Amino acid sequence: MFTDFALLAIGLLVLYYGAETMVRGATSVAAIMGISPMMIGLTVVAFGTSAPELVASLFAVYKGSGDIALGNIIGSNIANVGLALGASALISPIVIHHIEEKSETPVMLGFTALFLIMAIDGTISRLDGLALFVCLIGFLGYRIIKVKSQRAKAVVMENRVDDIIDREHGLNFEMGLTAAGIIGVMAGAYLLIDSASSIARGFGVSELIIGVTVVAIGTSLPELATTVVAAFRGHSDLAFGNVAGSNIFNIGLILGLTAMAVPLETDWGAIYVEMSVMAILSIALAPIVWRRRIGRTAGAFMLLFYALFMLWIVVVKMAG
Repeated sequence: MFTDFALLAIGLLVLYYGAETMVRGATSVAAIMGISPMMIGLTVVAFGTSAPELVASLFAVYKGSGDIALGNIIGSNIANVGLALGASALISPIVIHHIEEKSETPVMLGFTALFLIMAIDGTISRLDGLALFVCLIGFLGYRIIKVKSQRAKAVVMENRVDDIIDREHGLNFEMGLTAAGIIGVMAGAYLLIDSASSIARGFGVSELIIGVTVVAIGTSLPELATTVVAAFRGHSDLAFGNVAGSNIFNIGLILGLTAMAVPLETDWGAIYVEMSVMAILSIALAPIVWRRRIGRTAGAFMLLFYALFMLWIVVVKMAG
């Protein structure tokens, strides 16, 4: 059992640093090839930061652990709002300056509603996955058009991407860095899923719970780190955009592609509490975001709600 926990820790570290390396390398490769920073921010960076969840979920279904994949997606969305956004608002109140960040909330709610509806019949089918992925492509198209039409917003995104781009090395070096990052993500995800499955079996805990807790928090580390750093630097609108965008990608990209690979079984009786918590946290953002401000009090309540949810899992689900 000690070996499994050690491999879990190693997997988390390799997954996190692999994702960081991959995003930096791929961003620099795209810049060297002449792709605009705005497009890099909307595509390469967005897809790259979702890589840990995607690879971990695909590995999980490949190993026959669909519950881990499902729990990973649900738990990541819960952690993004309750943990990452709550911690960021507690550090520095989040003020939403740009209408695009505000408009992402109903899109996130729409994807969450689709997830809930698709899960009710007991299966996220390949057709469901395709529908989610198509909706995500439509959302990305909408964002590209909106950002292009507003130069001020495009400049902000370009400046953020410029901070990531490495201008000291050539194309071959950056392609090698990207490849190393991809290998790191795959190796970290494999170690994470393999050790998490063993721990679940060893403690007699369902793989769904392991997915909602350990795997979800682990794969959400890039978003958590980015969001907290943004809050410390005073980029509060970026913190919110990271969370809303990540939740949309988790459902549209990760759930979509995972279900297209292997349909996911959804036992509503086993996941209704977790799904309800995900929905409640998403819905709670609407009135807060409408005011364009998430204060420290709201951040504290988000963290408390997340802590109570985790406590419920430990006391009720794991102990039971």
